[in-house]
Amino acid sequence: MENERFVIAYKVNASENGGMSYELHLTMSKYPMGVNGIGKITRDSQPFFEPIVSQISGNYMFTIEKEKNNAVHIRAKGFPMIEWSAYENEQVLETQPNASIELFLDQNWKKGLANISIQESNGSWIHLKDAAVTRMKEVAFVA
Repeated sequence: MENERFVIAYKVNASENGGMSYELHLTMSKYPMGVNGIGKITRDSQPFFEPIVSQISGNYMFTIEKEKNNAVHIRAKGFPMIEWSAYENEQVLETQPNASIELFLDQNWKKGLANISIQESNGSWIHLKDAAVTRMKEVAFVA
């Protein structure tokens, strides 16, 4: 079976958390039902806030939760982006996740809710529960 993929982007708003937003730029594969991409947290209220960027990896599945109007469930982990120098590329480094992501989307993949935990550079964790998710860009299919 050919591995069809599509690219999609979401924004998670958490206004109660200091104007924070989390952008997800994802490539979804149809078989297996995998998710890969980049996640980035920013804060509008802090112009000098250094964005936290994660490499995202996970999966998705279709659900039947009529009472919640959820049709798609995305679950993924984020890992810190590591820049290797030319001499370090043979060294193996095991990293711990710096983000945990759960999205519950409607049947059109346009909006929903998110539960996200993100580790800041100082080691403390930010937890977002039932934050609003909206699709930023239309779906693009990749061969």
